[in-house]
Amino acid sequence: MEQLAQETTQEVQPTPVIALNRKQGINNEVGSRIRTRRLGNGFTLKNIAGATGLSVSLISQIELGKSAASISTLHKLSEALDVKMTYFFETI
Repeated sequence: MEQLAQETTQEVQPTPVIALNRKQGINNEVGSRIRTRRLGNGFTLKNIAGATGLSVSLISQIELGKSAASISTLHKLSEALDVKMTYFFETI
């Protein structure tokens, strides 16, 4: 019983801030690459939403780095933007 009490009183270590900052930085960079390519091709958010089946809101959130895109979402975006999926990560 004493061992159980010791185990439950151990502090939970917080997630390192550097990992969170890196994740946010990656989301920002990927989103920026998507937006740059979209605008360079003359597409609106609505155009890309129609081509991918994704919502305008989701695409906007990804472009702003507020949401992380899943692999499936990145695949749809890469097809609509006519780039390989690796394009989104070239500057990371």
